Amino acid sequence: MRTRSSFPESPFRRLLPLLFLSFAACGGDGGAGPTEPVPTTLAIGAHAPVLRLGEGRLLSAAVLDQHGDTMVATIAWTTPDPAVATVSGSGAVTSVSVGSVRIVASSSVLADTITLTVTLVPITSIVATFGNDTLLVEDSTVVTSVAYDSAGGVLIGRALALTSADPLVVSVTPAGVVSGVEYGTGRIVVSGEGHADTASVRVRVRFAKLFAGYDGSCALTAGGLPYCWGYNSVGQVGGTGTNIGAPRRVPGGLRFVTMELGGVNGYSATLR
Repeated sequence: MRTRSSFPESPFRRLLPLLFLSFAACGGDGGAGPTEPVPTTLAIGAHAPVLRLGEGRLLSAAVLDQHGDTMVATIAWTTPDPAVATVSGSGAVTSVSVGSVRIVASSSVLADTITLTVTLVPITSIVATFGNDTLLVEDSTVVTSVAYDSAGGVLIGRALALTSADPLVVSVTPAGVVSGVEYGTGRIVVSGEGHADTASVRVRVRFAKLFAGYDGSCALTAGGLPYCWGYNSVGQVGGTGTNIGAPRRVPGGLRFVTMELGGVNGYSATLR
């Protein structure tokens, strides 16, 4: 029987499987290289949702790629509500009036929008003053009212209510014009947002004419308002019969040019 002769095994033959595996691991086509960053998201940074009227705020925004990394990009800032607040090209917001404002940051096709609420700076104190603390009947003066914030800053254009705590002595208009009604001390109260202050003014009466009688006297102001006082057993100087120790306005709202006093018969007057 003929047998096949054997030959020594080549060392290169053992390396062939290893070379094949290395080639497969590297990939015959060279493999896919690193991917290029792509702008994926635009986000406005953290911010407080409330903005006080008159204050400003600088916003920031960033463009992120698909891996969440920040990219260098140009960002534009706009708002559809410029009557409430404006925004500059750098993201600086300036409040204009009370209300809600939308701020939009955009870059190419990406955008993000936030909403800010503009509110009034709260009042923490009110000061009411008179330039002159003395007023004549039928004359007018002005009460000055100033509202302050917590830092002592003056708050302009705030709605303050003005009322008279003594309407028989002084009256006041919404504009702060105070008029003397009758002599005495009158108080004006200024209030707003839970705070208030009171200013006082002394009202005097000045007589232009004086008329003396047997047991009473009368006087007229420059505007013809009559005041009488004295013995008043039967109401001869006005009222119900009680003696009057100080000048008191004669009721009825009439104005006189002159007056003439008698005894218990009271007085006669010429109407203006």
